[in-house]
Amino acid sequence: MTTDEVKERLRAYRRIRNECEGLKNRIERKRSDMHYLQAVVSDSTSRGRGVSDSVERAVEKIDGLIRYYAERVAECEEAEQTVLEIIGCVDDPDGRSILFLRYIEGERFEDIADALHISNGTMWSRYNTALKNICSELE
Repeated sequence: MTTDEVKERLRAYRRIRNECEGLKNRIERKRSDMHYLQAVVSDSTSRGRGVSDSVERAVEKIDGLIRYYAERVAECEEAEQTVLEIIGCVDDPDGRSILFLRYIEGERFEDIADALHISNGTMWSRYNTALKNICSELE
């Protein structure tokens, strides 16, 4: 695996995490919708079966969406864990910190050097060494 491929996998973390959070929010909204519709069904039993049948179908569709979103959340969480494991395989603690701060926390390289109290040159050297370390681990 090349360093560009490793960087792409690491960059994907934030996108995956955002997708996961969005899906969790959708699940909560759909659950709320489903509870509302179930209350409508309970309330509409006196009005006739036609209303409750269509609402029950809507509840079934919402339940299907919730299951789909939950499966995607599980996939996203697995992808997040893979990225964390990739970073964890770096031997050098500073290299691990640089990758974590950059790809997990989204920090700028300049801020990472400041946070670790190292020069930009040292930070870049450790960053590149960490990427090469990952490449050799993943081969």
